[in-house]
Amino acid sequence: MITACFFFISFHFRLFHFFGGSTMLYLYQDIESGIWKFRQKVKPERLIEIALEWAGEAKGEWVDLHVRRCSGNQIGLGFKYVRPKNETPVEFFERITDLLKRQFGNDFVGWDVGHQTWMIKQGRYKISED
Repeated sequence: MITACFFFISFHFRLFHFFGGSTMLYLYQDIESGIWKFRQKVKPERLIEIALEWAGEAKGEWVDLHVRRCSGNQIGLGFKYVRPKNETPVEFFERITDLLKRQFGNDFVGWDVGHQTWMIKQGRYKISED
């Protein structure tokens, strides 16, 4: 526990000095980020369909949507989402979580979602057509 606290303080101190004394420059209060987790029997293709559907929606902006393995035998739908000013973090969380619970039932097993995001680097990755 003490080692973890020391690491966090040390890491934050180094970031503070690296960014000219202020890490708050990179703190976004309106960006939700996290991952929704599903049982392994949910096919990645199904989550990709959902991600493509969400990418086209008008409400908010999906900065990142990806599907990956997580937590042993689970599969996850990861994201970064810029909330519109009229949507609270709770409204966003309930809207998406309720939708996923209805679609997947007990195959939707959990989440790790936060509404304070420190973005250090966000770049574009071009997928090769080869």
